[in-house]
Amino acid sequence: IIGAMKARRDAHTVYRLAYHFVWIPRYRRQVLVGDIARRLEELIGEICASRDWEVEALAVQEDHVHLFVSCPPRDMG
Repeated sequence: IIGAMKARRDAHTVYRLAYHFVWIPRYRRQVLVGDIARRLEELIGEICASRDWEVEALAVQEDHVHLFVSCPPRDMG
């Protein structure tokens, strides 16, 4: 996936900043199924859209979640 990701452009920057997140429920319980998995995908999409993050890959499995996002750089100061 990283090789396929293209550089993003802004008014004054060109960047390729990405993060890979992995969530695992306690004891790897298989709870991320059905309506819970669908709602989790919706929430992740809404949060990423509100922060101008681009979801490169999202995999919700029964016992873990992989999220790969591309984010614009921000001035923290």
